[in-house]
Amino acid sequence: MLVEENQMEKKGVPALLMTILGLSLAGNIVYLFTVGSTHFTVAEIYSVLLFLYLIATKRIDWYRIASVIGIEFQLFCVIIIMSGIFAFITFMNVGLIYRYVVGIISFAICCTTLIDVISLFEYRQHFIRGCAIGVIINSVICIIQYVFYQRGIPFTFLYNLFQQESFHLNVYNFCAQGLFLEPSHMDQYLASIITVFIGMIGLKKIGDKIVLVLALTCCALSTSGTAAVALVGLILYFIIKKPLGRYVSRSGFVFFCFILIGCLILYVFFANSSMLDSIAKNLSEYIKLASEGSNIADSSNLERVKSMNAAMSLIPQNPLGCGWNMVHTLLQQKTNLGTASAFCDMLEMILEIGILGVGFYIASAVKSIIACLRLKSSESIGVAVAIFCILIMETLADYAISPCIMSVLALGMCLRYQHNLEKL
Repeated sequence: MLVEENQMEKKGVPALLMTILGLSLAGNIVYLFTVGSTHFTVAEIYSVLLFLYLIATKRIDWYRIASVIGIEFQLFCVIIIMSGIFAFITFMNVGLIYRYVVGIISFAICCTTLIDVISLFEYRQHFIRGCAIGVIINSVICIIQYVFYQRGIPFTFLYNLFQQESFHLNVYNFCAQGLFLEPSHMDQYLASIITVFIGMIGLKKIGDKIVLVLALTCCALSTSGTAAVALVGLILYFIIKKPLGRYVSRSGFVFFCFILIGCLILYVFFANSSMLDSIAKNLSEYIKLASEGSNIADSSNLERVKSMNAAMSLIPQNPLGCGWNMVHTLLQQKTNLGTASAFCDMLEMILEIGILGVGFYIASAVKSIIACLRLKSSESIGVAVAIFCILIMETLADYAISPCIMSVLALGMCLRYQHNLEKL
């Protein structure tokens, strides 16, 4: 009996640690300390601490880690490290190279998340439950932000505690951001984990359905065009999982009828209500804002296109890259842009480590997607769609490599490794 209790205790510790890891990904506002201008978030610090714990408890099998990661991602990492040579050649300024060092440290921290998830892969359901708790917390914050805005009170509580230059404040227009610096960051997080959650946990329990509704609520309140990626991911998951017709069940039809009847009752009794008018007005306003956010012809997005074109013009001059984390310095020196960003992480990576380096990264991700789709399980399909969404967001937006991205990639690598073992 004592042995069983000890085994349960040993099993409970990594489960709890993975839950906390999933929860830690639910925001980038909160940071624990700052070095120079770099803020280290909860997820980054916790990933490193968990990594050290796994080393101390001898839970890391380095040979297995290397096998799971695969040669493509390993070469991607090697090119990132070697890009320091091209950083020195490009800028010929030792004083600027510290930015490369900072970038390497940041990437190494993200890699600890990758190793953490691979090492504790068997506890992945606890990880995604932690992510679900994060979705709930973000939805509560989003609703609070909405209430404050409707009352004409700027929600500056988090900004006052964790002041950062890139912090979006809801002063002149409302865009919910939860625990993230920008609304698009929150949508990127949701698009990365929502299909993984559905694939692993399912939607059979009412609590799981509520998590999905809250995630969609966050997307709606963000009014960011990036929310479209989360919606596309959901649709893609269900299309791949089952033919559309199989979802039209008797219980589903009854549920739809109840929703329809409820909407009709609300309309009959509150048709002339000022509250309903206010809701309708706000809803139309948010739909308009969201459509503007995803409209490439919008003035704000035209600035992004201009920056992307300027960045692409520099690729022939830097075929092997200008060094990891050095793209902002390159744009500052070589362009007349008002910003030092290309607003496209994939493009920025090409400028930093060349087409070859990015090619290895994409190859690794695509191999994971293919392997996951071949496994044909709900879990693997959810992970495959999530990786696909990440690649889309990295191409269309500035979704830089983070602990959240590394977590999803790690899940894909593990499932790919599992698929390869099954073929043997």
